[in-house]
Amino acid sequence: MKIEVADTVELNNGWVCQVDRMSGNDPDHINTLGYGPFVINGLRYHQNGRFGEAGFSHSTSVKRIPQKASSDKLWREMTDEEKDKVPDDVLNDPANPLRIPWNEWSRAAKGALLLADNEGKAIQWYDFDFDGAWVDDKDFIEDLDVYDDLPYRIKPESVRETVTLMIDDGSMGGPRAIGTIDLIDGEPDRASIKMEKI
Repeated sequence: MKIEVADTVELNNGWVCQVDRMSGNDPDHINTLGYGPFVINGLRYHQNGRFGEAGFSHSTSVKRIPQKASSDKLWREMTDEEKDKVPDDVLNDPANPLRIPWNEWSRAAKGALLLADNEGKAIQWYDFDFDGAWVDDKDFIEDLDVYDDLPYRIKPESVRETVTLMIDDGSMGGPRAIGTIDLIDGEPDRASIKMEKI
């Protein structure tokens, strides 16, 4: 997978964003802080969708749909022939990466989602029309009768990560760490900032 300027991508935290621009003209460029040239929401990414030096599973890295799905298309964009080639593990994935509507789910996938709802796990539906994002569904069971044509998924667990804050003051030593901040699902937790005196 390679991202390009103007691509619409989904991050691991569920946000759907557009690749705003590329800094410079080398898609493989890595700056001194380890960030790539592609800008999404003010953050810099490598062409493979990785955020900075974080791994592919980082909450703000671009979601990687399994290659086994054989298509970058969403379910509603696929032909019947393409749908038939999607492997069972992708069809039954509780993250619903292809955004398969409820009325086309397998019995196993429906059972897993109903069980998760019964266990108190949060359920989300995908809003194609307005925000292009996953939305919490407080009335999942009641909504199924009316909205069975929507994609649903189990809401991913929140991910808390600590990120090192760096500064490059132009000294010969290059960038240095000046503190840390925690990210919860990619959003900064301002109360967690720890910094040294500069």
